[in-house]
Amino acid sequence: MTLPLAFILALASNVFFWLSLQSLFPALPLYIASLGGTPSDNGLATFAAAGAAVVSRLFIGTLADRMGRKPVMVLGGIIAAVTPVLYGVSAAMPTLLAARALAGIGIAAFSTGFQALLADLVPPERRGEALGWCGNSMALAS
Repeated sequence: MTLPLAFILALASNVFFWLSLQSLFPALPLYIASLGGTPSDNGLATFAAAGAAVVSRLFIGTLADRMGRKPVMVLGGIIAAVTPVLYGVSAAMPTLLAARALAGIGIAAFSTGFQALLADLVPPERRGEALGWCGNSMALAS
């Protein structure tokens, strides 16, 4: 299969997006503990991001159709770049949980825009293959 440059660049952006997020995971529980958080707070921080991602995806798909895939991906990337700064200035768990929820929205925006973009870049009969590459690019970041 010959991959168009736009497809390769989209995959590369996905790898770097997920790599940047995954690099925070080992430090987050330690940071939560430094704020006085408990192991349960670690779970809440994960849930805040996941819950916000699930709920916001209900609207982000429509946004990607109206604004375009790339702008939604860029918006998600910007949010993902800002939220670690918000983690760093969080002095208490409620602020950190709000930042994690915002991170979930960024994850939803980037990943929804990315998957829709991949589907747009390939012919319909190859969309399954393209989404397989999508999964592989996320796994590579892990």
